[in-house]
Amino acid sequence: MDEFSDDDLDALNANVLEELENNAIQFTQAQKKYQPSQTQQQQQHQFQFEEFEDDDLDDAVVQDELGDTSVQPPSRVVPQQQTTWGGPMPIPASRFRPQPVASSSRPPITAPASSRPLQQSINRAPPPSYGQIRPPPPLARPASSIYQASQAPRQAGPPSHELASLQAQILDLKTRLNTKDGEIGIVRKRLEKARVDHERELQTIKKQAAEQVTKHERALDAAKAAQDAATTELQFTRRDLKDELERARRKDGPSTPKKNAAAKSWGIADGFEDVEIAGSPGKGQRGKNTGAVASAVVEPSLRPTRTPTKGKRKRQAVDSPVTALETHSEDVVMLDTVGANDSNNAKPSNPTPKAASFDYMKVILNHSSAHGRPLVFEYLAGFRLPSKPTESLASILLQKLAVLGDPSDPMRLPIEFCEQVIHLWDSCLKEGCLAPIVELVSLVSLTVQLYTVAVAPYIAPSLLPVAMDSCYEVGIPRFYNEGPGDPTAEAWRNFNANISTSEILSLLYLTALGCAASPPIGGGVTDPAIDFWGQVHVEFVLMQLSQKHPVEDYLTVLRWLCTSVFPESIGPISPNKTVEVIAATVIERVSLQLVETPRSDIDQYKLRSVRNSVLRTLAAFARSSFGLAQLAMNDWAIPRLVTLLSSCIDELYDGDMRYEAAEEDDSQKELQALVAHAVLLLHTIITNPLTADLVNVSAKLARSLAGMQKYVLSLGRLNFSEDLVSEETAELAHELLELAVTPEEGEELGRFFGG
Repeated sequence: MDEFSDDDLDALNANVLEELENNAIQFTQAQKKYQPSQTQQQQQHQFQFEEFEDDDLDDAVVQDELGDTSVQPPSRVVPQQQTTWGGPMPIPASRFRPQPVASSSRPPITAPASSRPLQQSINRAPPPSYGQIRPPPPLARPASSIYQASQAPRQAGPPSHELASLQAQILDLKTRLNTKDGEIGIVRKRLEKARVDHERELQTIKKQAAEQVTKHERALDAAKAAQDAATTELQFTRRDLKDELERARRKDGPSTPKKNAAAKSWGIADGFEDVEIAGSPGKGQRGKNTGAVASAVVEPSLRPTRTPTKGKRKRQAVDSPVTALETHSEDVVMLDTVGANDSNNAKPSNPTPKAASFDYMKVILNHSSAHGRPLVFEYLAGFRLPSKPTESLASILLQKLAVLGDPSDPMRLPIEFCEQVIHLWDSCLKEGCLAPIVELVSLVSLTVQLYTVAVAPYIAPSLLPVAMDSCYEVGIPRFYNEGPGDPTAEAWRNFNANISTSEILSLLYLTALGCAASPPIGGGVTDPAIDFWGQVHVEFVLMQLSQKHPVEDYLTVLRWLCTSVFPESIGPISPNKTVEVIAATVIERVSLQLVETPRSDIDQYKLRSVRNSVLRTLAAFARSSFGLAQLAMNDWAIPRLVTLLSSCIDELYDGDMRYEAAEEDDSQKELQALVAHAVLLLHTIITNPLTADLVNVSAKLARSLAGMQKYVLSLGRLNFSEDLVSEETAELAHELLELAVTPEEGEELGRFFGG
C-alpha cells in the first residue's frame, strides 16, 4: 500500500474499485473459515426470505461451492436486480461494462446485457449474465433451501474433540454400569447363599429339637410305663399279701383257749392263756370299740358259793370268740404280727415315718460338733445375722424345724432341714458372720452320714456352690502365697479359723458317694453323680491339687476324684471345655505329686502314703476305657511313673530289705506298695488292647532325662531280684521287659544281672 498514493486510487474507475472490494472481502472470509452457528443461520435464513420475494427466486442461480456446479431453479420470472444483505449490489449495463477479474476458485462475474428476460418453458436459454455474478462470502450469501438442507448436517455437527469426550464418557458409563451389574450379581448370590444356609441351619435346629422332643417323649413314656408297671405290681403284691393273711387266719383261727394250771389249782379267773384280761368297762365306755385288745370271756368259778348277782343276766357261753374277732381281724393281725414269728404275717401299714422323724429330731437337737463343745443349738443361740438382729440362728432353725417334713415321707424332714441349714450357712458367709459356719457344717455332715443315699442327691445342687465359695476364701490366698507357710493377713486368719476346709471337703466326698450310689431322682434319666460333677468347678479341683494345702485336704481331694470316673469323662464336667482337655489337665496335676519335691514339714512315711493315694487315684481313672485311653495318650503319666519306680527301687536296694520283712515296718510296707502299684499301673496302660495303638513308651520316655534307660534298668532289677518284691510284681515286670527290649538285649541283661 506504500507504493500507491491517494491520487492513483482516485484514478481508478468504479468497477475496478468494486472488484477490489469484493476480492478483499472474499479473501478475508476465506482465511477465517468462519462457520456461523445454527441460530445465526436460522436468523439469516429468515432474514433473507423476508428480503426476497417469490419473483426474485425464479431466475436465481444457486452456486454449489463444494461441487463447483450451479443449480438452475425452475423457470420463473424473477427480477433482474436483487438486494442481498451484506452482498454486492448489481450494476446496470447502461453505466459500465464489467471487466473479468481473475479468481482462483470462482468464475468471473459478467454484467447483464439487457433487462431481465422472461422464461416461458423449462428448456430455456442460458441465464442472463448477471446470474453468473460471484456470490457473496458464505457469511453474507443467501442460500437456497436445497443448499441449506444439504449443508445442515455439516454445520450442526459437534467438533471432533467434543465427540471423543462424549464417546469416552459413554464408555466410562458403560464400564460403571457393568461394574455395578457385577456387584449386584455378587450381592444377590451371597444373599441367596446366606438364605439357603439359614434355611439349612433352621431345618437342622428344627430336626434336632424334634429329636430332643421325641427323645424326651420316649423317656416320659418309658417312665410312665414303669410307673404303671410298678403301681400294678404293688397292687398285685398287696392283694397277694391280703390273701395270704386271710388264708393264715382261716388256717390258724383262734379257738376257745383253755384255762391255765394256775386257774385250775387256785380257782382264780385270770383269763385265757396268752390273752390279757381286759378291765371291766365303765358306764360311759360300754358299747365302744375297745381297739385291738380282745375281750376275754371269763367263765364263772366252779365253786358252788359263787353265784351270779341278782338282776344280772348271765352271758351265754360260746365256743370261740370268732364273732368278736371278725370285726377287727385286720387290726388284731397288725399288732400280733410283731410277736408272732410267722413270715407270712406282714404289716399292711408302716408306722416308721413318725418314729424316724422323731428319732432324727432327737439326734439333731442333742448334737455337738466336737467333744467338749456345747450343743449346736445352744451355741447358735448366741449369734445373730446383721440382716436379722432380733432373731438368733437357733431360733431361725427351730422355727423352720417345726413346719418341715411330710408325714407320708420320712426323708423329707432331713432333706428340708439340710436345705435350711445350707441357706443359713450361705447367709453367714455373705454377711461376715463366720463363727457359726463350723457348727452348721457339722449339722449337714451328721444328716448326710445318717441318710447318705437318701439325702445326698437332693442337697447336692445347693451344697456345692456354698461349699466351694467357703473353700475359695481359704484356698486362694494359700495357693498364691509365695513364701513358705500360710499367709499372714489378718482377714485370711479369720477365715481359716472359722472355716474348716477339711470338714467341707469330707462333706463333699460323702455327698459324692451318696450320689454315686443313688438312682435317678425326680423322674430324671441322668445319673446323680454326673449331675454332681457337672456342677464342680475345674478350677476348684486344680486349686486343691496343690501341696500348699494341708496333707489331709490333699488326700481327701484324691479320694473325692475317684468318684468322678465315668464311661465318657473323668474329673469335673464343664460346658466350656472338652472332656479330653479336662482329663489331660487333671492327670497332669495329679501325677505331678509323684515326682514333685515334697514339703519340708512332711516325713517319709506321709510322703509315701500320699504317693500311694495318687497311684490309687490314677488306677481308678484306668478302670474306665476313657480314662485308660487318656492315661496312655498323656505325655506325663508314663514318664513320671517310671521316675517314681526307679527311685523306689533305689530305696529298696539301698535298704537291702526283704519282701517278708516289710510287714513289720509301716514305712517299708508303703514303699513295697508303691513299687507294686506302679508296676501294675504301667502294665495295665501298656499291655491293654484298647491302648495298644495309643501308647508309645519309647517316644514318651525320650522326652525325660534318661527315661528309657531308667525304665529298662528298673524292670531288669525287679525281674532278676530275689525276694525283693512279690512274685506277681516280678512277673509283671518280666512281661514289660520283654516288650521293651529285643532278645539280644534281654540276653545281655541276663548276663549282667546273673554275673
